[in-house]
Amino acid sequence: MEWLALFVGGLVGWWIPGVSGRIFLSGPQGKRGIQPAMAVVGAGGFHLLVLSSLTLGEQIIGGLLLLFLLAAVALDLSCRLIPNRLNGMAALGFLLVRLLSGQEVLSPLGAGLFGGGILLAISLLSRGGVGGGDMKMAAAAGLALGWPKVATGVGLAVLSGGLWASFLLMTGKVDRKTLLPFAPHLAIGFYVSWLWGEILVRKYLSLYS
Repeated sequence: MEWLALFVGGLVGWWIPGVSGRIFLSGPQGKRGIQPAMAVVGAGGFHLLVLSSLTLGEQIIGGLLLLFLLAAVALDLSCRLIPNRLNGMAALGFLLVRLLSGQEVLSPLGAGLFGGGILLAISLLSRGGVGGGDMKMAAAAGLALGWPKVATGVGLAVLSGGLWASFLLMTGKVDRKTLLPFAPHLAIGFYVSWLWGEILVRKYLSLYS
């Protein structure tokens, strides 16, 4: 099962840049050179999902979340755009899975509003440092993550993005006016939080107990 997850995840990661471009942007938009990296990330992501102790329902939502995050990252890296259709379809998919599996949806809806709202606040404070697609991506992912995982995911994304931007600034590869894609950092934060968010929250709170 683990090897199958690696194989399927690798194939999904390899094909998703071109497929997502055709579906959401009416044409292939895959940036040359990202397919091997996307394949590695896809394989690793599905492998971790299979190894997790999550329930079957949670693994299904996790698989959909991973597909959504991979597509968002591929499109953001390729054309600096996270289409509304992608965010909308992901949000609807997460809600449908929760409804069909008998889960309540009010808390995930609140988590989605929080995810989008906190990035809106960051965008206002940074005067446009976060785009509208990133906000909608966070809102859609919040429907999958729920509370408090969405908060953990946003925190990890901000930390990851800040460290990466600092590294690029120190090495002179960008300046302070350069706009960097944020979807990869959101994807890291949200997926890590999906797998281990509750553990991270408990570890953090234990520091103050």
